[in-house]
Amino acid sequence: MTVYAHFENLTELIEAVVARSVHHATAAIATVEPDRGTATDALDRLLQRGWRELDRRHAVARAAAEHLPAESMRHQHEPLIDVLDALVARGRDEGTFRTDLPAQWLVTTFYALVHAAGDDVRAGRADSDAALHALRTTVREVFIGPTTTRARRRPRSTTPR
Repeated sequence: MTVYAHFENLTELIEAVVARSVHHATAAIATVEPDRGTATDALDRLLQRGWRELDRRHAVARAAAEHLPAESMRHQHEPLIDVLDALVARGRDEGTFRTDLPAQWLVTTFYALVHAAGDDVRAGRADSDAALHALRTTVREVFIGPTTTRARRRPRSTTPR
């Protein structure tokens, strides 16, 4: 009853909790100084700190995913999105982040991967450290492009069998 004296419904309560969590995450991410060093190094630091923040607030993430519409989630995460938008622009200016994909797609993919990894950890399909390692590898490939030499396929024989 006390909670509903301040919030009309569950959605408003969850929005307030998410706003508070995003505020804390934004402050935590500021401590890794996303404007310092190369964009690639800053991306790694941002990902690691962001992952730890999400890991600490997994119950909030789950409630938000379950009860908030996508537009509300996007609005609540705007301060974090702004940090990543600036980092993507800087990485592109440095020539290290890919330009063959829209900048917004890089940002969307980053957050989708982080939340998907969180879902896997909560479901017991991965542990936190393994998920962070997979995230670092995948996010780097999304932002920078393939960084490893891929095995080339052998050309198909043109000789009839």
